[in-house]
This record gives sequence, structure tokens and C-alpha cells, in this order.
Amino acid sequence: LPSACGGQSALGDGGVKDGLPGLVSRYGRTIGEAAFQEWSETVATIFDLDTSRENLDTFQFGFSAWHFGSLILGRSESDNIKFRRTQATIGRSSIDHYLVQVYETGGLSSTAEGKTVHVAPGDVWILDLARTVDISETSFRSTNLAIPRNLLAPMLKDPDALHSLRLSGTSPVGSLLSGYLVDLAAQAKRMTQMEALSVAQSTVHLIAGCVGPTMAADDLIREGAADATLAAVRTFVDAELADPGLSVDIICKQFGLSRAGLYRLFEPFGGVQAHIKRRRLARCFHEIVTPGPGGNRISQIAQKWGFLDEKAFNRGFRDAYGHSPSDMRRMSQDHFALLTKTRSLGTSSDSQLGHWIKDLMRL
Repeated sequence: LPSACGGQSALGDGGVKDGLPGLVSRYGRTIGEAAFQEWSETVATIFDLDTSRENLDTFQFGFSAWHFGSLILGRSESDNIKFRRTQATIGRSSIDHYLVQVYETGGLSSTAEGKTVHVAPGDVWILDLARTVDISETSFRSTNLAIPRNLLAPMLKDPDALHSLRLSGTSPVGSLLSGYLVDLAAQAKRMTQMEALSVAQSTVHLIAGCVGPTMAADDLIREGAADATLAAVRTFVDAELADPGLSVDIICKQFGLSRAGLYRLFEPFGGVQAHIKRRRLARCFHEIVTPGPGGNRISQIAQKWGFLDEKAFNRGFRDAYGHSPSDMRRMSQDHFALLTKTRSLGTSSDSQLGHWIKDLMRL
């Protein structure tokens, strides 16, 4: 596996013979507009960069990534730039991961679904890559870990509450987790694949253990009993999404809530019906883009997740993801067909790093 380092070994300096698959693009390897273009292509699977930045003549970035079984661990360093993840980005990327980041240098302000979070050096910050975020202009060096949803979500009471969750680097669990991830990234190039597979499982459990108490105590939505009720309702909704008869009345009866009380709980989500629709669309999205032979027809998938009106489903899907369901499936099939045909890097318009990340983060 060649790296993006001018033909140098993918293991990078200090790599071991049976070590992890990895790529390294050292900070300053390219400078200026060429560097900005390469960085844009590299992160295009996850983020869009703000193309309005001026004075690109001195722009530089650096990047490393290591394959920890089903996890991706790496480091990034960039000059001042804005990032965003829009519905269009989500629609084209076809990935379903959490991104756990430690900002070693540089801070940021982010806005995710109306909530603003300020991240300082040493903080742990988590993004749900199935949801949108807008990140302020920042120069930074960060450690990054991408975890498939199906590995982390089952360990958490309310996995939706992870989006834009911050663990302060001054708190005991935040300090523990940030130090661990930074040290792990520093040791990655020296680890064997067997070591990494063992460490990966422990790492996911450690993250779940650290974020669990924070999620329970955080005021992301409501405090006290209302927060617990909201989490219970959302869990119930997720379990009943396939039932087209799921309604406000059924939820109210299940939890002994008034309609007004239920509406207040879901006000931050744009209403209970909007929340149900988004969750159903997300289930449809992931079935539509998941590769493999013998996939269900799109109409069958829509009906499976409670959409009885095909035209309304198509409109809602396009509004949410920027493409029709059939276009999204075709784009996904084309992408995976390309990956199957060739394992060589740099054969498409993507940068080598970007192509490699797409390969690793495929569903």
C-alpha cells in the first residue's frame, strides 16, 4: 500500500514490518493552493472546506491515518480553515460513524443543530457523522478516531446525544480519555495488527465508559426527569419506527404524557413528528446505500420503515440528503464497484488519502 508521501513506505518512520496499514502526508509537504486542493479532496468524505478563504499562498496541512481493524485512528494538522458537514456531504459520503477528536492545539466554535459548543485544547469532542455541523475557522493539530455506529451505539443509553458532545480536558474523564487517545495515536505506527485489534475493542469500551456519565449529567436537552423521559421516548420511537401507526397518541399513552408535554420535550428537535421522520429517513438511507447483492427495492425499504406514500418519501429523502433515493443507490453502487475493481490509490479524482479513507470507512 503506497503512501501519499512521495512514494515512501506507508508505514512511515518507525513503522514495523507487520504493522498497521497507514498513510502519512507530512505537514508542509505541499504548500499553497495545491495543498488546499489536496486537503479538500482528502477530507471530502467527512467535511467540506470553506472555499472563500483568501491568501492560500502559504497554506499547509499534515495528515496521518492508521487502520485499527474497523476503527481509523490518525492525526491532522491544518492552517486556518473552516469546516462544515451539510446534508449534501452526508448524502454523498455513505458512512455511518462517530468521529472522536482531541484538539491538541487550537480551539474552535461549532454549531450543530442550533447548539453552539466551544472546544479548547485538551477537550474531547464527538461528532455523529450522520448529522450536520458548522465549524469556525481554526488552525489546529488534532487526534481523530472514527468508530462505526454499530460498535459504539449499542453501549450507550442515548447514542443520539453524542452529537457535538464535549468532555472538558480539565475533567477527570476528559483528561483520561484525551491523554489516552493522543498516546495511542503516537504509538500507532509501532503497533502490530494483532495488538491493534485487541486495543481497538478496549478503546471503544473506554469511550463508552467515559461519555456515559457525561451524557447523563449534560444539559443537552432538558435537566432532571425531563431528560430521562426524553431519552426513554426516543428509545421507544427507535424501536417502533417500522410501525406506520406510530403516533403522538400512542407515545403519550405509553409514557403517560399529555400532548403538550410531549411537544415540549421534542421542541429542540423541531417536533415529535419531524423527529420520527428523520429517524425513519436515516434507516432508509443506510439500507439504500449499504452495498451487497440482492438489496431490497427502494419502495420496499420505504414501506419497511413506515413510509406508505412513496411520493412523500421521495420528497422527504431528497430534502434530507440532496439526492433522490435511486440516485443515492446508484452513486453508492458506482463507488463500491470502483473500489472492487482496483485497490490502487489515486485512480479517481480523489486524493490518495481521500480514496483510502473512503475505502476504510465504507459501510
